[in-house]
Amino acid sequence: EHSADGLAAAPYPGDAAHHDIATVSEMNEYCRSLNYPGKVSPHGVFFLLDSKDTPGVAACSANSSMLFGKEPAQLLGTSFHDLFAQSERIKTALSAEDFYSVNPVVATVNGSKVNVILHRGANGVAADVEKLDGSDFESKIEKARDAASKLETCASVQALCEQVTSDIFDILGQDRVMIWQAKEDASLKFITEKKNETFKESLLGTTWFSTDLPPQSKLDYLRRQYSKLVVDATAEGAEIVTTGKLTAQSICLRDSTLRLPHQCLAEQMGAKGNKSLGTYPVVAQRRLWALVVCSHKDAYSAPFQTRMAVEYLVAAFSLKLSQMLDAELGAREEALIALSSSLTSQAGAESEVEAKIKVFVDAAPEISKAVPHVTSLAVLHQGKLTVAGPAAEEAVKKVVSKVQEVWKGKQGPHTMVMPSLSTLLPDLASAAATAAGAVAVPVGGEGGMLLLLRPEANATVTYAGDPSKGAGIINRETARVHARRDYTPTEVKLTGRSEEWGQSDVDASNNLASTLAAILGAQAGAGGVVGMDVAATWEVSARLQKVEQRINSLVKEYKDA
Repeated sequence: EHSADGLAAAPYPGDAAHHDIATVSEMNEYCRSLNYPGKVSPHGVFFLLDSKDTPGVAACSANSSMLFGKEPAQLLGTSFHDLFAQSERIKTALSAEDFYSVNPVVATVNGSKVNVILHRGANGVAADVEKLDGSDFESKIEKARDAASKLETCASVQALCEQVTSDIFDILGQDRVMIWQAKEDASLKFITEKKNETFKESLLGTTWFSTDLPPQSKLDYLRRQYSKLVVDATAEGAEIVTTGKLTAQSICLRDSTLRLPHQCLAEQMGAKGNKSLGTYPVVAQRRLWALVVCSHKDAYSAPFQTRMAVEYLVAAFSLKLSQMLDAELGAREEALIALSSSLTSQAGAESEVEAKIKVFVDAAPEISKAVPHVTSLAVLHQGKLTVAGPAAEEAVKKVVSKVQEVWKGKQGPHTMVMPSLSTLLPDLASAAATAAGAVAVPVGGEGGMLLLLRPEANATVTYAGDPSKGAGIINRETARVHARRDYTPTEVKLTGRSEEWGQSDVDASNNLASTLAAILGAQAGAGGVVGMDVAATWEVSARLQKVEQRINSLVKEYKDA
């Protein structure tokens, strides 16, 4: 989808002749490799422990003297917990099954308070030690609690997002806070923004490419559901010093709060004029729904307690969002059940197959309410095609033929989502006004199907950069990925595409196909239930309770230390 013209967009490090557009697999592999940089962000000190029970220091970062007054050579092989005045507290925390329930452990080193953040990785137990300044995180926790209680008053998803953006902006005091929504087509869009005068340019409403947040990064956010903070993207990393056969590059830093930003992100931040970046994942219905993105022009650090306060607010946001989305799906499910019951009843009164199909296609107006933006539908049964709506029958026949051709492949008959029919069939470009996108669901044998069609969306999208000039750039000689340099807002009129087919649209289409199959006494090609995922919402609620339990004890632990 990307043109090699992207190479000419701006100068890239090294010899431009060796640079090319990075593939998704290359970007995913690059994201994986970035967990092993061999160095850490210098705002804290990293330790790798050789045992949980009698923890000795197997590795530590070269900046250890910053907090401990000792060089790595003096620390390697020594007892980790004895480095702190609260040795027993550290030993107790190391025995915890779930480190989240004890993080951060507040301790004292050389008379100064620090946060000790424990995590398990491929190499064993590791610890990030960050200086704990006497910042007023207690008031920030109270602000987060108050903000969470106000979310119940939000009447819409957009109002909810705007409220959370404003509250986090007030809590953190960073230059800009935005919500970056992950769209169904894998692109990302800034749907809210609050900023001060430091950033003149607004990013509100801009759509970013799917490669700006590769799939591997999305999965990592979904898995961890914790915040990430880049304190200073321009800071030189502190090397990890090791003993024995262990090498710095073999230590996984995926869960470390001190993991350096990868070069691609650092370049992107530099292009947008900010040194610090904080991200908080918003999870709803078992997917990464959005990221709360907080940026600052200069270096910015917030204690772990403050970040947890924001995590609490974001968890409350995720729960309220899940409840709103569940309510929408619940209403849609009820409408589909009522429609299915009505169609089954009406069709049951008919004895001829043609009459049963007519009952179904005559319900096109009601079906378009169940699957928004659908204006035409077609049923193919035993070789006979029945079309309802403005789409030309000749165009529908071409789509049906293409779908049947695909179904003859290894995957066999399956639900096909086609947001741009002209991409599959270029000669259908002229038919986009009535048939730009479609979903096809198999019904019965002999290539039978239900086909739902949408017209052209006629949408104009403002991209953050020219989509014709590529995304991530890879130097295949060094295997390093670089960020694109062009973020100039670019308006693009989307032609030949329908509204995106969301998962709930696809589920509703499968549901309607099941109803049609029942009417015809045929086998449905795919199941599909539209409705609330109660278990998923319960998981979000449990996550909120877990964070709330932790922040309730943070202030006391700080004072006790």
